[in-house]
Amino acid sequence: MLRSLIAGSLALSLCQASFASPPDKKIVLYGWDTGEASLETVLSNADKFADTGLDGITLCIKGNRAGQPRVSQTRDFAFVDPKWSKAEFAGQVGIIRQITDHPGPRHCYLQVDWSPKPRLRWSDDAAWERAAHNMGILAWIAKEGRLDGFFIDNEDYRATKQFDPCPEEGDSETVMQLARRRGAQIVSAMAAENPNLHLVFFW
Repeated sequence: MLRSLIAGSLALSLCQASFASPPDKKIVLYGWDTGEASLETVLSNADKFADTGLDGITLCIKGNRAGQPRVSQTRDFAFVDPKWSKAEFAGQVGIIRQITDHPGPRHCYLQVDWSPKPRLRWSDDAAWERAAHNMGILAWIAKEGRLDGFFIDNEDYRATKQFDPCPEEGDSETVMQLARRRGAQIVSAMAAENPNLHLVFFW
């Protein structure tokens, strides 16, 4: 129960939005295999979207950690990497724009996983400041690439128990207050770069 409250505290800070009317429904392709597809692969197949009935696809950008290339930069790495710069992603933004300029995949999202390893202590100001900065970079990428927003998955794939109660961090009320503070910190960084960002949560 407490785990749900902690995760909910963070989610509520991120989801304070209202709609004047229900948004139009869109069909966006997502899967583990799409997370491993490079932007170049998606772009080379963008013409085929018109025949599928799909409105878009989830995308992952590329990056390096300690010199090791990887596709899924947008998985959990935003929370644990050193601070990113906009310059290192400028080339990929250009490819994303080419994808979203196609008549088929007009409604695309960045996939963002929130199961950081190692776990971030709620009281660690430096860790959350870095995470907020990187989430702001992702929001900038979404804006410049004309993406609708983020597909956010906070399932605990790495069993770090980020959203479970952690007694050494304080009592439940203290931890929930910290979770709300971190939620506000993350969403403020994203909104500063992209105030129209859409957030879609898997569960």
